[in-house]
Amino acid sequence: MEIPRTRSIIQMGILSVVLAAGSYPAPALGADSVTVVSTNPYYLLQETYENPRGQVMAGTTVGTCVVQSYARCPEASLKGRYLQGAFLSYARLGNADFTRANLKAGSLAFAHVVGASFRGAELSATTMIGANAKRADFRRAQMVLMDNSHAVLRDADLRQAIIVDSAFTKADLRNVTLDRAIVRNVSLESADLRGVSFDQTDLSGSVLAGARIDDGALDRAILCNTVLPNGNLANPSSTGCEGAPSFGPHDATIVMTPANPLYPGAQAMQDSTPAVPLGTVVNGCRMQVKAMCPYVNLSAQNLSNVELSLSDLRGANFEGVGATSMNAPLSKATRLRGAGGNFQVAGFGFSDLTKADLTKAELSFAAFSFADLDGANMTAANLAFGDLSGASLVGANLSGVNLSDSNAIGADFTSANLRGANLSDADLTGADLTNVLTDGAIFCNTLMPDGSVARPTKGLCPLQTEP
Repeated sequence: MEIPRTRSIIQMGILSVVLAAGSYPAPALGADSVTVVSTNPYYLLQETYENPRGQVMAGTTVGTCVVQSYARCPEASLKGRYLQGAFLSYARLGNADFTRANLKAGSLAFAHVVGASFRGAELSATTMIGANAKRADFRRAQMVLMDNSHAVLRDADLRQAIIVDSAFTKADLRNVTLDRAIVRNVSLESADLRGVSFDQTDLSGSVLAGARIDDGALDRAILCNTVLPNGNLANPSSTGCEGAPSFGPHDATIVMTPANPLYPGAQAMQDSTPAVPLGTVVNGCRMQVKAMCPYVNLSAQNLSNVELSLSDLRGANFEGVGATSMNAPLSKATRLRGAGGNFQVAGFGFSDLTKADLTKAELSFAAFSFADLDGANMTAANLAFGDLSGASLVGANLSGVNLSDSNAIGADFTSANLRGANLSDADLTGADLTNVLTDGAIFCNTLMPDGSVARPTKGLCPLQTEP
């Protein structure tokens, strides 16, 4: 008997904060295997996949709420409910009670959850991109591998929340309480942090470049390998930062092979040490926040875990690079040349990649949320488990691209070429598909713009493997 599993998990590379709180060491098992320890977020993700209860499918009634995109369930009582894999994009859930609910691996993208309670809830691997969560209660919530970019959490309470390897890029966090919260390896670039309380907040490895913040706000925070708003590195440590939370028994491990679709993300997080130290000059480009490197030639370089947020990379040559977990959100990268490059788990959220060449690039688990990819060439690229939510891809060439298990919620694909694309388990809720070419594209368990499911299928879709 086949055990049902949550398949349509959002992109988990989300962010790739790279200087961060250190790697997740593991014993070597050979080039084709990684041992994932319990402090690695992908340990939690694998455990989520293996939950025998599987996914709460669209149309399921939980409590008084029908689980589906655009649901209207204000003040719904969902306390302690099992909602794993529930897709509630664009839902109206103001003042709903999700206390201690399991809402892992789902979606609250662009949802209205003002005043809702997520106290003690499990929200890991759920996207809240663009959501309105003003005054929401996230105390002690588990928020690992989440993309909350452009979300509004003003006046929310996140005391003692566990927030790891997540993104709050350009989020409105004014007057949020983060006292005693774990906020490790979190992308906070250009977030509005005015009025935020950081009393004993662990910000190890987090990136605050370009964030708006009050003077002295971080005086009582725990800083280690933390990129400050001005781009400087606070309390650098070459040996990593202590205190990483565990997502399972202390000595527990999971062995992953390349056959596991989570393997690229897990492998990338095994070692978060930058291939090139911050401040190093490579072919005339200084590796740093706000790097000024237009038209630089970085082809075939190893740029894994390098921090380049808010940088000028216009016309830069990244062909054939090894840029796993490179972090370059909010960058100017028009006409970037990245054909054949390995950008697994890289972060390009809010970047301008107009007319970029990413032909045959490896982009699995990469984040392009709210990026401008108009006219880009992504022919035959692999964007499995990637994130294109809120992105603009007007006129882009995505022929033969692998978008399986990806998020493209609210993306604009107007006049894009998706011929032969693999859209299995992709989430296109709210996307604009006007004049899109889809000849030969694979639709299988694909969430369409109106929230319906195209070609629902039990079991695996074409070319998919089970974790």
